[in-house]
Amino acid sequence: MIKYYKYSEIDFEKYDNCISNAINNRVYAYSWYLNSVADNWDVLVLNDYEAVMPLPWRSKYFIKYVYLPIWTQQLGLFSCSAVSEELIQKFRRAIPKKFKKLTIQFNSNNKFNSKNSSEKINYILPLNKSYVEILAGFNSNRKRALKKAKNDKVIVDEHLSVIDFLNFYSEYSKFPPSDHKTIKLKKLLELKQSRLIGIRYKGKLESILLYFISNDRIIYLLPVSSEKGKLNGLPTLVITHLIEQNQNTNLIFDFEGSMVDGVAKFYKSFGSLKETYPLFTSNFLYFF
Repeated sequence: MIKYYKYSEIDFEKYDNCISNAINNRVYAYSWYLNSVADNWDVLVLNDYEAVMPLPWRSKYFIKYVYLPIWTQQLGLFSCSAVSEELIQKFRRAIPKKFKKLTIQFNSNNKFNSKNSSEKINYILPLNKSYVEILAGFNSNRKRALKKAKNDKVIVDEHLSVIDFLNFYSEYSKFPPSDHKTIKLKKLLELKQSRLIGIRYKGKLESILLYFISNDRIIYLLPVSSEKGKLNGLPTLVITHLIEQNQNTNLIFDFEGSMVDGVAKFYKSFGSLKETYPLFTSNFLYFF
């Protein structure tokens, strides 16, 4: 039986255990992650937390709707066993009718057909080979950028603070953060699971990354670089450093996108593989 639980009714230990043991685990679905990025969230639960579907939601003009929180690429249905299309459909139909609009990015393991869904693209790079073998898959532009970035003026810094990231992000992000966005970003940065890495060029921080390692994925969540950093190939060096650190493991480097041609071209240049996941949108539940 599928039940709907409001946030106050969730057994968080059982919920997080389900996410942790799910064959399609994603960091975005953990309670501590959703607590940082979502305005509100409830959940659909199969039996005794055998499978779960988190439902982040907002309310506007007294209308409640399920939405995609910032820095959350894939949610949907999570289960310890294989997820069938039939089970996905059952969960979708169990979403309470009080939510008048739905925007859900399901995870790449959630495959289903619907006239209200479209395909989104992600790029991933398995790290189950040696660094040398992975490097051989880089295209010529990426190898050239890496060669340029590796010099005695560059230092990798893995001892950065929350303030270091916030200040750098505020100065160099293409989209300066609103107060609301900054509050959520600070919550993410303060999570014990969050990790920071930066590159200093001639002693000055020029590139930085907020990332997570969850189960089998390294999530390339929030990279920011100065123009000088980009010109000197530092974004390439950040990624390559993490690849080298985690070579010959069962980890997957998850680039978190992208549908933007230029960004996708950059991610593909590392020899990454394309992964797709469904975006489901609906204004009325009876469109199911």
